[in-house]
Parts: sequence; C-alpha cells; structure tokens
Amino acid sequence: MKKLLCFTFSFSILSSYMCNSVKQNIHQKQSSEINVSNSKNSMLNRMANYFLFFGTKDDKKYLKNLSKKFKIEELNIDWNSKKIHGYILKPKSNVYDKVCICFGSDMLPCHKMITEDIDDLILYICIDYPGFGKSEYIYMNEQKLTEFADIVYNYVYNNYKDYNLIAFGFSLGGFPASLMCNKKKIEKVILISPIYLTGMLNGLFSESVSKCLVNMLWGYELNSLKNIFECKKNCDVSLYSGDTKDFLSLYYTLSLYFRSYLKNEKDNEQKLKKIKSIVSENYKNLNLNIFIYKNCWHHQIHPLVVKKNKDLFSLKERTTISNPNVA
Repeated sequence: MKKLLCFTFSFSILSSYMCNSVKQNIHQKQSSEINVSNSKNSMLNRMANYFLFFGTKDDKKYLKNLSKKFKIEELNIDWNSKKIHGYILKPKSNVYDKVCICFGSDMLPCHKMITEDIDDLILYICIDYPGFGKSEYIYMNEQKLTEFADIVYNYVYNNYKDYNLIAFGFSLGGFPASLMCNKKKIEKVILISPIYLTGMLNGLFSESVSKCLVNMLWGYELNSLKNIFECKKNCDVSLYSGDTKDFLSLYYTLSLYFRSYLKNEKDNEQKLKKIKSIVSENYKNLNLNIFIYKNCWHHQIHPLVVKKNKDLFSLKERTTISNPNVA
C-alpha cells in the first residue's frame, strides 16, 4: 500500500485539472456507487491496478520459519484455467476446532499474514491473489477480487464446513475478508486497516476530489466498510487500525462512510465516539468492536494487533463496542 500512496501523490497534480471536468459529470451521482465503466479500460486505470495488485513471489525463508510451528501443505485451485496457489498451515498437534481464512495485503504473499505471535492451535488457509506467490496472473479489479473471495470461501466451506470459520484480512485483504460477513459459516471477521480507496484519500483531499481521483484511477472503491454494514446476518466483527499515521486509518474511512451523521463533531475523537454510538444503535446483528492504536503507521499495525491480542481469533459472547486501552 505504500507504493499505492506514492503513486496517488504522483498523479495528484495531473489529476487536479482533470478532476474539474470529471466532477461536473459525477456531481449528480456523488451519493451513488462510482461508475466502474468510466475508467476500467483506460491505460491510467491499468497502471493504477498494477500498483494495487502488484504481487511478489513466495518467501521461502519465511515459509521455513513457519514450518517450525506448522505442518505446511500446498494447494491449487483452478480459476478460469489459471492456477491459484496457496498454503494450508496445520497445527503440529493436529488438534484444532477453528479454521482461519487469511486475505493478505498488496505486494506480499498471503502466508506473510502469519506471524510468530499467531495462535498455533488454529488451522490457517492462505491463498494468494493472481500474480502473487505461485498463483498465475489474472488481471484484477473489484469484480475479480469479489470472485476470488467466493472461490476461496467455497474451497474452505467444501473442505472444512464442520469447523468454526473465521476470516482475517489486512489492508487490501480487508475487502475480500469483509465479504465473508455474509457467508453462512463465517462466525467472525477480523479486519486490520481494511481498504476503502475513497476513505484513504479523504485523509489527504476533500470528499469530492477523493471521489474524483478514485473514479479516474480505478473506477471502483473497494469499500470494505460497505460490505460490513450491509451484512444481513449475525457476525462478530473486529476493526483495527493505526491513528492518523496510518493512511487507511479508521479515522479517515469510518468518518467518510458515516459522514451524513457527523455534522457537529470536529475532531477525530468526537467523530469516533459518535460513530460507535451509531453502530451500537443501528447494527444489532453485528457484534462490532472498533480499535484505533495511537502512534501506529500502516505496516506496523498488523503484527502489533496480533501480538497485543492473543485471543484475537477466539469466538466469544458479545462484548462492548470499545476497548478502554485504545482510542
């Protein structure tokens, strides 16, 4: 995501002129979904997609370290005649009652979601996006990422439906993981700095300019929050991020998503307090917890959350909407 942010900055000057005309066209539709067809075939859009879905190959040294804690099995799934590759990390004890589906960030292979602090009494399934790890390349966008999420869920459901299923997503992985909220066997979803492109840019630009840039560069928002708050079934959801040092901070993304409710709140703390109140009142089907860590930038947040929350993947009874130890 760091490359993504730098890329966005590099286009900001060029975009300022183009945004004026684009804003005229989308002014009447600002409360609607972004029109995907505007830019999906443009060269600019393909460049933006490349930076968003830029994947690296397997980290064999990292896998070797994981093998000290887990038995590692490879898996392959066919998707439109392409091979989608991943790993199953089984506890060496062979004792587990939960299966966690991992969705990783951009650039990194999915098994990098598993840190040394992760619970080794859970089976983890890490399947790489096309072009990441050993997965063959397919041109990706929001529609393809949604299809990818369905393929991964179907594989897990068909093979592990007798277990408690958890979804875990960081950054880019927040979008496919958030789609799991509506899957019938998923009991818990954990999102760390989940992606929402317009919300991300809202920390830098006005809402109208943010929408304009996202429409021009990608033509879709990857709105993880929309997937959560449109969920129709009961689900435990935990949201984590850093503060303003994190370019996908919940300060930015939640504030944009709930902007119509935030008329009088001026600072981030007031907005977050109001949002927590709205969530507790209006989303009774979600056991939703919101955590923002102070002085934490984007690539610090994932390992920090796992380290500070040893019981992160456990399934519990309903808890409070906030945690007194964080914002």
